[in-house]
Amino acid sequence: MGTLDAEGRLLHANPQLRRLLGDPRAELSGVPLSELLSDPTSWMPAWRRLRVQGQPRVQASLRLGTETRRLTLETCGPNEAGIHALLYVSELPLAEVVQAGAGRSAWNEVAFRTVLDSLTLGVAVTDTNGHPSYINRPAIELIGLDEHVDPDLTLDRWPSELGLFDAEGKALLPVAEIPIARALAGETVTEARLVLRSRRFPDGLPLWASARPIRSAEGQVVGAVVVFDDLTPRLAADREHRLLEDRIRESQRLESLAVLAGGIAHDFNNLLVGVLGNADAASFLLPADSPAREPIGHVSQAALRAADLARQMLAYAGQGRFTIEPIDLSKLVHEMVHLLRTVVPRNVELSLELADHLPRTEGDVTQLRQVVMNLITNAADACARTGGTIALRTGAAEHGAEWLRRTYGAELGPGYYLTLEVEDDGVGMDEETRRRIFDPFFTTKDTGRGLGLAAALGIIRSLRGAIRVQSEPGRGTRFRVLLPARDHRPRRRSGPLPAAGTGWRGTGTVLLVDDEPLVQRATTRMLNSLGFEVAAADDGLDAIDWVREHPGEAVMVLLDMSMPGLTGAATFERLRELSPSLPVVLSSGRESEDVLEALGRKGLAGFLPKPYRLSELRDTLRRVLTGDAGEG
Repeated sequence: MGTLDAEGRLLHANPQLRRLLGDPRAELSGVPLSELLSDPTSWMPAWRRLRVQGQPRVQASLRLGTETRRLTLETCGPNEAGIHALLYVSELPLAEVVQAGAGRSAWNEVAFRTVLDSLTLGVAVTDTNGHPSYINRPAIELIGLDEHVDPDLTLDRWPSELGLFDAEGKALLPVAEIPIARALAGETVTEARLVLRSRRFPDGLPLWASARPIRSAEGQVVGAVVVFDDLTPRLAADREHRLLEDRIRESQRLESLAVLAGGIAHDFNNLLVGVLGNADAASFLLPADSPAREPIGHVSQAALRAADLARQMLAYAGQGRFTIEPIDLSKLVHEMVHLLRTVVPRNVELSLELADHLPRTEGDVTQLRQVVMNLITNAADACARTGGTIALRTGAAEHGAEWLRRTYGAELGPGYYLTLEVEDDGVGMDEETRRRIFDPFFTTKDTGRGLGLAAALGIIRSLRGAIRVQSEPGRGTRFRVLLPARDHRPRRRSGPLPAAGTGWRGTGTVLLVDDEPLVQRATTRMLNSLGFEVAAADDGLDAIDWVREHPGEAVMVLLDMSMPGLTGAATFERLRELSPSLPVVLSSGRESEDVLEALGRKGLAGFLPKPYRLSELRDTLRRVLTGDAGEG
């Protein structure tokens, strides 16, 4: 290393430079560099570029004796010491420098290609004309480009020869819009979407791409690099995510409607207790030949139809009353065939494909029959005008939790499931109708209440199953129900009792606990007509206070399940603590199987579903107080 003044004279030379110049001990200060060289003119072009053209750093070959070495000059002045330039001379002969550089360059090339080929992304590098100078192996494997792609491929031929279409896959991209062209124009493209169409991908391969220009040290664009990836997995994941979100929202919407329907049905049943109770009490008090009996009977019939409507609403809410037992699904359907044919028009064929030897499911026979009937009725309505075929199938299969979540959008456990499928080739449904098909009171028919499919959904969900509908306008509809396969012994809850004698009467005081005045009045009349005195309490705390103040006076408690403040279940437990031998019967328009089973183990005497008539109240009292449900 050394320094030079403005005339090219050495101002300083370190020992290594002095050795290279011939004499390590020589005093070289002030000696022109040209006098120390074998070829005095060999360095002058580099010196002119530095001093005249103003280049900050130049390199040249320098003859020193029999060897050629690399000379580097850098501007650094002038400064107070008169130094204008720094001088560097390579210790190695130029041939060795070039050889070493070539080795490093080759190694760098191998490392560069290895890194790019190990990526999962496709990479292509071009010059300013769009000629591909390098394409990594993932790009070749991903989009099917030949490894020896035409090196003369120019930018204007990229869209047509590679088949680059817009994101919709409909039109060839203009040359100026392809990512590599935008990068060659100086733009950094962070994200672009396009579709590749080729013989390998006739339907189109969606791609994500980014591109950026390659610039020289002077900032000029000398090429471009584009990076791309297959968008198919990401798009599929996005679709599944949106589908899952839609199903979650739909599930939440149906749950909200179920809560609403259950609440309405509960209040509705309280009103019907008053209607039916008062009607029955009036009939009980009237002479057998009274002309008032007929209109009172009409009131009772209308109230019973309303009670059936409330039961369907509770079924939709998953709060219906049912009897659990093992069920052979194919046998259940086969036994219904004659009944099903009565709802299928003559121009519609009913086809049965019932699997043999199915595992059993657990459910309520009456409710599952209602599900089958409602689905067949819906299919029959869809085919009524044009005729067609309804296929009713049963089967069983094992499913994983992930498949169940994707297909049914329900959090069902993995395992064996029975399938009930009803398919028709009728008019089908559009998206809006399909979305609302399970909404209570939604119907596309001139008649009907719109509760059939809503009730079916509630029943299926209460049995820890799921239902799926597929339909398009003009292409029919298919409902597919899943029910968990089980094989348990019959497990029954209290069902309808045999009719007790109409002459049975009791004595004593019944504590009636209900927050609805209408229910209190109607039930009081019915209890009085059966020979009982009534003590009424508006809530659980009042009932507890009454029992505490009147120990041993009540023969039974008729307790509402749903009350503000202390619930029926909590009141029952407090009453059991006060008077363990006092029979308690819960009453509600909706019930929870788990709650009733738990309370049954704690001594619950019975359950009376709302709305109830005089005969049902009498049967319950007779069974609880005498242990006899027979004729009296």
